[in-house]
Amino acid sequence: MTMESDDMAISFFGLTHGETCVEACREEKRARGARSIARATAPLRRLSAGLLLIVLSLAVALPAVAQDRKYSFSERNVKKMLKVIKYLQEDNDTESAKKVLESIDLERSKPYGRARIHQMLGTLAAQDEDYTTALTHLQAAVKEDALPPEEQLRTLYLVGQLQTMLERYDDAIVTLESWISQVENPAPASYYTLAVTYYQANRLEDALKAAKKAVDLSDEPREAWYRSLLSLYLSGNHYPEALALLDDIILKFPSKVY
Repeated sequence: MTMESDDMAISFFGLTHGETCVEACREEKRARGARSIARATAPLRRLSAGLLLIVLSLAVALPAVAQDRKYSFSERNVKKMLKVIKYLQEDNDTESAKKVLESIDLERSKPYGRARIHQMLGTLAAQDEDYTTALTHLQAAVKEDALPPEEQLRTLYLVGQLQTMLERYDDAIVTLESWISQVENPAPASYYTLAVTYYQANRLEDALKAAKKAVDLSDEPREAWYRSLLSLYLSGNHYPEALALLDDIILKFPSKVY
């Protein structure tokens, strides 16, 4: 970044000119990165809660009535899963539910059963904010490649979010790129999450492309997405694009100060 572009970035983000240009930009980069991660991963607990409900609803299906037997538990494990559901739904006792799940012999379980158990343990760990354990279990669930296609992709996306949260950016990029390549119509927010991850991995041009796609695909892009894209334009010395985008931001958010 040139001194001129540094001054533009400092003016835009409201930083004081008492700081040196380099110090200001470095500090803003750290702060902006932290804010971006927080925004990108804020839905994680909500997604985990929703995923848990899906898992529980599917867990009650008995092999005899399952439409596809490969997506079913063994009779022995169905009984244990019903205990898990009781603990979670009726007693709100996650510790007892975990103990039952952890007592299941995964080596004797079907691939689907192993994947579901890892998925549930990972979801419960995420709700407890034990994200390292959550990632381990969800990666194991994905590795089985035994969940229904929609569930497989949903779990893969959660893995990418957790990797981003845990600052494993290179791994997260591989995961999120894989997820996007398999989804028919990726949501704009998924491109923003990918942009955040590229940014943290210091892949600024890739971050810019992903952030632009998030804005272009969204009917109502969030102001934070515009701000991130503007920052990336400035960082890459794309001044004409930055000025055009700033005009759009002012028109869409006229009450804000820039």
